[in-house]
Amino acid sequence: MTQIRRRPDRVGRFAKARPLVGKRAGKTPTDEQLERSLRALATQLGEPGELASVELRIRPSGRSRRAKSWTFQLTPQGVRVTSGASSRPTLRMVMARDDWWAIARGDTSPIDVFLEGRIRMIGDCSVAERMFHRIADEGVVTV
Repeated sequence: MTQIRRRPDRVGRFAKARPLVGKRAGKTPTDEQLERSLRALATQLGEPGELASVELRIRPSGRSRRAKSWTFQLTPQGVRVTSGASSRPTLRMVMARDDWWAIARGDTSPIDVFLEGRIRMIGDCSVAERMFHRIADEGVVTV
């Protein structure tokens, strides 16, 4: 059996998102900080120019809480984020709270998290790619 090991040269290989929160926000988000980061994402997406519904389901770090979902309604005029799941999203993304927070702080790339199997995507993944291109750090090559 072949074992796959993470290669150190892969770290930081892909572009990161522009930070949605300040670096002083801490390593573990409060519910309020999490909510603010999602609203900041909607603001950074601006006017995507397409119609889509993206559900982001965030699993808790501890055992005491249930996963929470937010839905981003993308329209040519802008993005609206609401708390709660979508009945038929164009794309559903599921990840751990710590992974979302690392992306929101600009500490890691969503692509790296995806390639490491820590984000599950169900639906039209090209929507996620277009979203990432809109929020990626300028001057950094993305895939």
